[in-house]
Amino acid sequence: MTVNKRFSSIHSRLLFTTLLPLTLLCIVLASYMISTQRVVLLTNLKNIGSVAVQQVSSSAEFPLYSDNKEILEDLGESVLDIPSVQGVAFHNLSQQSSITIGDFDLSVIQNRE
Repeated sequence: MTVNKRFSSIHSRLLFTTLLPLTLLCIVLASYMISTQRVVLLTNLKNIGSVAVQQVSSSAEFPLYSDNKEILEDLGESVLDIPSVQGVAFHNLSQQSSITIGDFDLSVIQNRE
C-alpha cells in the first residue's frame, strides 16, 4: 500500500513525466552522436589508407617488377610509421603475395578477391 501511495502522489507523477522524455532524448542524442562520429572516423581511416596506397604504389612499381624484396621491405616499414596502418602486402602481376610486412590477417585480403 505504501508503494501505491508513493507512485500516486503528484510529485512522483510530475517527476516521472519529466524524467522519462528527458532520458529518452539523451539516449537518442547519444546514439546519434556515436553513430555520426563512427562514420566520420571510418571515412578518415579510409582516406588515410587510400593516400598511403597511392604513395606506396608509385614507389613500389620498379621493386615489384624487378622482385627486389629489400626495397619493398624498406617501403613497407616506412608505411608502418603511419599509426593507422597495421600491415602492407605487395602483390605481383599474378596476384601472388610477393612480400607481407606487419601484423594483419591475410584471409581478409584473400576473401576480397
